[in-house]
Amino acid sequence: MAPAYLPNNGSVAVTGADVDLTAPANADKARCSYLTTTGALTANRNVIVPNSWQAVVYCSNSGAFTTTFKTAAGSGVVVAQGKRALLIADGTNVVRVTPDT
Repeated sequence: MAPAYLPNNGSVAVTGADVDLTAPANADKARCSYLTTTGALTANRNVIVPNSWQAVVYCSNSGAFTTTFKTAAGSGVVVAQGKRALLIADGTNVVRVTPDT
């Protein structure tokens, strides 16, 4: 069953570790229709999303590394810093619906 999406903005700090939006503490962020990542990246980081998920994401991070949106077991999509994209998890992988803008 797909999560109920919230028509609002969420923000998640992605800095020193991967972020798991499937964890209970982050469930509200996984349901946001617009998600911003923030913080100075110290390495390439993953944002783990539910298998049934969609959002417009904005990567507002800094640092010389990347942010990948992926499911726990599937492949993911890198969204460039300072860019936005519509992403959907198709049950296994995260796929890009729109190019970075």
